[in-house]
Amino acid sequence: MNLKATAAVSNFIGCFSCGLELAGILPPFSGKLMSIQFIVIHSSAFVFFIPFMNIPESFKPAVLKALIAGYTCAAFYVDGIFGILQFAGLTYAAYSGYVLKRDGEAARIPLILRWAGAFAVFIVSMAVIGAPSDVDKWAGDRRLALMGVVYFGLIGLLEASHVYEAGWKNLLRRIAQKDPQFREHMPGWLAKELYKQEK
Repeated sequence: MNLKATAAVSNFIGCFSCGLELAGILPPFSGKLMSIQFIVIHSSAFVFFIPFMNIPESFKPAVLKALIAGYTCAAFYVDGIFGILQFAGLTYAAYSGYVLKRDGEAARIPLILRWAGAFAVFIVSMAVIGAPSDVDKWAGDRRLALMGVVYFGLIGLLEASHVYEAGWKNLLRRIAQKDPQFREHMPGWLAKELYKQEK
């Protein structure tokens, strides 16, 4: 299997599993699962941006360890040891596409898009199913199974579409074609990423 496809497959497995709960085949678990996913989205906004933060390099390892410890404790609070395992698995499902293909400064854009996509889809999924605004009330709520189906299904489709890796490049190339000055003023690393196949 293509490594880039693993993120899509991981999310489709989450979608299918929540669908089994929705159908009554599996016992309720989606409430806690989506609570952990909330922690993943929240944590990623900080953890994955540490390399780009304007702080001394010597502080970054300590900041990373502190954040991981804090969010791991939050996952443990939700569902014990199983919560920690879910936290690790959902983080992989959300960001394996970024981790498996990281390419210098150009990696910032797919990372930002993945976080923004996850955040937007999570909020939309909550609105669609009418999830309680208090995450502590999600455990055992059957509506969260539908939220899991919607959320993981949409995120899986986004990963499968390769929008995070190629879609933004195609968009910027089209903008540059219409506005030549846009290409002239873009950072060197971005121009290199967009046009690296040109001779």
